[in-house]
Amino acid sequence: MATYKKSGITKEAIRKAAADLFLEQGYIATTVRDICKVSGVSLSRLNYHFSSKADLAADICRELLRNFYTELKKAIRNDRDYSLVVEAISLRFIVDLVIDAENRYEASIFYRDLAAEGIFGSTFTPSDQGEFSRYMSTAHFSNIQSLTESIGIYSHIFGSSFSAVVSGWNELLGQYAGDEKKALRKLQDVYAGLFMQMMDMPHEAQQAMIKISAAYYEVMEVELEGLTCVKVSVKNMPTLRDKIAILENIVDSEKIRLKSTVDRRDIELNTDID
Repeated sequence: MATYKKSGITKEAIRKAAADLFLEQGYIATTVRDICKVSGVSLSRLNYHFSSKADLAADICRELLRNFYTELKKAIRNDRDYSLVVEAISLRFIVDLVIDAENRYEASIFYRDLAAEGIFGSTFTPSDQGEFSRYMSTAHFSNIQSLTESIGIYSHIFGSSFSAVVSGWNELLGQYAGDEKKALRKLQDVYAGLFMQMMDMPHEAQQAMIKISAAYYEVMEVELEGLTCVKVSVKNMPTLRDKIAILENIVDSEKIRLKSTVDRRDIELNTDID
């Protein structure tokens, strides 16, 4: 028991030292020897807990995503009917964090490094990666704009495609005459849309989920302290009327059902394939 506890303390010391260094000088500039020196842990002991610097960075990234997801679910009081919206909002946050057009996040340089290095791919489960690979093997992107097409061709929406976000940002920004807000919104819609396509949702349901996730994200405030400490708050949560207004212009009314409890202020969207 004592050995297990000590091992856990050592691993946490490594993670904390790495997080502090990554935040201060970025992923690329930080070396494994730097982490060993700050944590007071030998190289062999660090390698026992983490196979590489990339493995350590991915571990930190997973913690961020877990914390964001937990905070998001609490903030929007989400239930199973809107689980796909939660996923779409999470993708919006990742794109926002990597691009950070408004320079809100001190941690963006680190996560941009991870995107450019393709490390995001290891933060998702094998089943997610496998499902996406299956989807991408049959997908066609002939009618999608150049940046979106490059994301599709590289076949990594949940991973190294975020490097396409970094490399393609200036191209997309040019298409929107330098309007960062519009370009960022477009990129977020692209990722949310590709995720919905992967779920084999009908087109109208995809569009509804994209727009509802955007409506939530627009009223969200995300505070990020360090690399993983997240706080999510929502001002003026979209009301039942707001969500119906979004849906009724996209989805057949027969596929929309109001919840029986008015206080829940929610709706249900039937996304089953006919």
